[in-house]
Amino acid sequence: MCAGEHAQASAATLMRAIVMLFQQHLTLLSFLLKEDYGAFARQLRGRGVRLEFFAQFISRHQLQLFSFARLNSSPVRQCMPSQWLGSLRGTYLSRWAAQERLVRELVELSRLLSSKGHNFIVLKGPYVATRFLGSIDRRQFYDLDILIRREDLHTVERLLRDCGYKRKSTVLFNRTLTTHFTHALDFAKSNVALDLHWLLSANAAHSLDYNSIWRERQAFVLQNHTFYVLSEEYEVVFSLISIFKDLERGVARLKAFVDLYYILASVSQRINWEQFLANRKRERILKISLNVLSLFLKCSSALIDFPRWRQWSIGIATCLRGFLRKTLNASLAHLRAL
Repeated sequence: MCAGEHAQASAATLMRAIVMLFQQHLTLLSFLLKEDYGAFARQLRGRGVRLEFFAQFISRHQLQLFSFARLNSSPVRQCMPSQWLGSLRGTYLSRWAAQERLVRELVELSRLLSSKGHNFIVLKGPYVATRFLGSIDRRQFYDLDILIRREDLHTVERLLRDCGYKRKSTVLFNRTLTTHFTHALDFAKSNVALDLHWLLSANAAHSLDYNSIWRERQAFVLQNHTFYVLSEEYEVVFSLISIFKDLERGVARLKAFVDLYYILASVSQRINWEQFLANRKRERILKISLNVLSLFLKCSSALIDFPRWRQWSIGIATCLRGFLRKTLNASLAHLRAL
């Protein structure tokens, strides 16, 4: 074997090892999602899984809080190395404290903006953690994301500056032009990062119905304070758009897929999926929605195989196929009429 062939063989062997390790970690994650702690413990004992590699995996995908919350409340914690679990607990406590600070800041922002007549919608972060995963300490977030109306941007930016925020994003020539090329500006002050959105997607080809987004927004109580959040339909839409954007940039993390799993588990049976897809077609994000949903269902069917989830996912998949069949038949009828 020549040197080039030996290098190729070594690279192929390394890739197989990486894929096998990733699959092992995905399997462990699936057991946590299913709360099958017996299978989690058996996987650790029988497959030679090294916990330090699993720790790197959940850190890379920002799942330390989720994993610790699952493991710490389960019987399996008794058979795990105390040093490993203690290290995970340290990360959990540190992150939890930081997130509590962010929520307190969110409450102060709400008071400030509402006192001046400006509403906002909370995106991701503490809302998703609390409503869909059950508690603020079960999902990691590092900043605050809020959606305002585009016409409020100048006034809200001034209010943020007055209370100590500094804009980190660069404005292209002027603010008006910038709003047509991006979807948010980044602000920061001590220990707080804020993403100020006026769009859910900056893609000029997308045509999201912002009148519906604002009209259908819902109220949600977080730590005794009422915030506006997206409707259930647009919570799914925003999750799909965010995953697609991360995949496009090559920075996708499994945290987003875990979020989508819990969101769909909560709302999928209340969504009219045929109407959902028709709305996405009108908003010109149908392909994105279909591709991300299909990818998610394919991954989840392999990882999260239990009866209740099978029922939900099969229902969504059946609707996707029915919608595509109806769309194809309509296209063929149109072509025949030409």
